[in-house]
Amino acid sequence: MIKNRIFNLQKRKLLKEYVIRQQFCKISDDYFLLKIISKSKLVSKQTKALAIFYLSFLCSNTSKTRQKNVCLRGGYKRSVINKFGMNRCFARDYVGLGFFPGYSPAKR
Repeated sequence: MIKNRIFNLQKRKLLKEYVIRQQFCKISDDYFLLKIISKSKLVSKQTKALAIFYLSFLCSNTSKTRQKNVCLRGGYKRSVINKFGMNRCFARDYVGLGFFPGYSPAKR
């Protein structure tokens, strides 16, 4: 019973991370454009103020720094290799099985 609760908790955390990433993808273009406008020296003060005003309404949880790297297979948050989207243990297993072309396992 306890294992089931822990698994559901991990599942909810993964789902939360997924939702944050989806929200970021939806507003990323607007966010970066407004950020550039608000810091530009060539734009009028009124336009800058308007850009900062719109930036304040964007969801704060969707910033790039709030996103965590999470292993797609196990949900582990440490030692995630961004190229594969997995932590080092799973990536090592998959490289050994030959799922990633161009990579070979380390020789021992």
